[in-house]
Amino acid sequence: KIIPLRNMQGINPVNPPSMEGFIGVASSFVKVRDEFVPAVMFVFGDTLVTENADVALSYSRRGYRSVTIDGDLYEAEGSLEGGYYRVPLELSKLLPKKEQLSSLNEAVAKLEEILRQRDQDIKNVNEEIERLRGEYQKREGTLRRFQEEASEVSKSMERIERNLKELDARIKELERQRQINESSRMKDQELRENYMKEMAELEERIKAVRASIGPSIIAKTESEASELLKAIAQIQEELARIDASMASVEANITSTLKPELERSKTDLMGLDSQIKYLNERIEESSKALEAARAQLQEMERMREDLSKSLSNVKDETRKFQESLSSIDEELRVLEEKQGALLKEIHDLELQVQAKVLERSFLEEELRRLGYEKPLEVSELQVREAEGLQPKIKSELDSLGSINQLAIAQYAEQKESYKQLSSRLNELEQEKLSILRFIEEIEGQKLQAFLDVYNKVNKSLAFFFSKLTGGGRCELKLQNPEDPFSGGVDLIAEFPGKGARSISSASGGEKSVTALAFLFSISQIHPAPFYLMDEVDAHLDPFNVERLAELIKESSKGQQFIFVSIKDALLDRAEKVYGVFVQDGISRVVAPLLPPKEEESLRSVSLA
Repeated sequence: KIIPLRNMQGINPVNPPSMEGFIGVASSFVKVRDEFVPAVMFVFGDTLVTENADVALSYSRRGYRSVTIDGDLYEAEGSLEGGYYRVPLELSKLLPKKEQLSSLNEAVAKLEEILRQRDQDIKNVNEEIERLRGEYQKREGTLRRFQEEASEVSKSMERIERNLKELDARIKELERQRQINESSRMKDQELRENYMKEMAELEERIKAVRASIGPSIIAKTESEASELLKAIAQIQEELARIDASMASVEANITSTLKPELERSKTDLMGLDSQIKYLNERIEESSKALEAARAQLQEMERMREDLSKSLSNVKDETRKFQESLSSIDEELRVLEEKQGALLKEIHDLELQVQAKVLERSFLEEELRRLGYEKPLEVSELQVREAEGLQPKIKSELDSLGSINQLAIAQYAEQKESYKQLSSRLNELEQEKLSILRFIEEIEGQKLQAFLDVYNKVNKSLAFFFSKLTGGGRCELKLQNPEDPFSGGVDLIAEFPGKGARSISSASGGEKSVTALAFLFSISQIHPAPFYLMDEVDAHLDPFNVERLAELIKESSKGQQFIFVSIKDALLDRAEKVYGVFVQDGISRVVAPLLPPKEEESLRSVSLA
């Protein structure tokens, strides 16, 4: 509506008679600028504000427009503005049943349990896969080592076979030479025998000739015989030389080549057996490697299946969570509808109350007029009343639609309200149960954290005091009321110094504190071994000595691997390995003696 302010001048609020329950004129409760006061008077100046419906109805009967503080408006002459009738919603049918919610909660719990179990199965499978991978790598390393050994053996066999071939060739050559020499020797023997026969024949002939010829011929013949004897002597010397050469060759074959041949054959047999053993080992390792590879593939397949299953479970869980969210949204909508229904019920109650008041008012008017009992009417009066019905109906229509089923609807709405209230109470109880469960889990989480925190704090104080010779150290929660919403400060107090945060400490002090914290953690979650790289670099000799003693004590149940150049640590080590760089490559000299033992040995050697 558009209200022209220039036409609103001279409007004053009504001045009704005072009654108990009258609060005031509505315009007096509206605060605006002065230029808008006429508009407020035009809209609210004739409306009275009352505490309840009785007072509002009384003013309405007297010709005043009134409204209760609950917002029920009564027009002049007693008419009441109400809503139109509409069929009530069966909200109880929209709400999920308790059994359905319970089954949903059980399904969600089972899915969460299955999800946790699948997570654990996947973790176990991953651990088994890592173990199999390690074993697989170990088997591959063993197989490579066997293959390298087999390659070396193959090379040795090839070398020995080459040597055997060379020896066979040399033996064949020597045998051929021996046969040639034997043939030559036999020929020489035959020649010598022939020469001996010829010499015997010549001597016989000489004797015969000497007996038959003269001295001159004998001298000539003796000269020829002397030459023949010289030739025979030369032939005998050559035969002796050949015999010596043959004996030398046979001795060489017997003393050198045959033992070497036998040794080579023995080595060859040993290499054959070693190759056979290595081939068996390689075959076994190959089978084990294939089995490990098959097992690894099976584990990978199982992990994929579990991952798919886990994905399906997560999808189902997400669907259930979406269903729960949808149910929560429906509950919220139903609560809003419940509020609207409650307001409608309240409106109906007001209408019923107005009707009751109207009836009471009419009965009071009748009694005031002298009609204590129901009126007796004649047929004429009935006809007159029937004639008045169209006019009354017209007036009734002008009043607007009024819900005639208010009482019946009120009973139905009241019953529906009770059901909704009961269901709402059940949902509230389930909500409280879930909240208590969450609170219990949070309490257990907090207690577990505080238990570990207190143990670490106690161990930290002990190890820090031992490393520093009497210092103090403690952990402090930034938010003790809610530890998970804040962090943890580490406060250290070194001997002769004040307490302060570790963030403002020096490098050596930070190293000592970090070592104390590491040892305190190891008391709660010990590890098989610890690898530390020059953690003593910033420590003075005093702290290095204490650290060495502490590591020596702790090494009874755990293994410590240190990279250090400090003698105090090296003196207490069970094994020392030296490392140096040569041509850009780290070389390891192992094992070395600790410095004290090396000094002791040096002193003994000097003595």
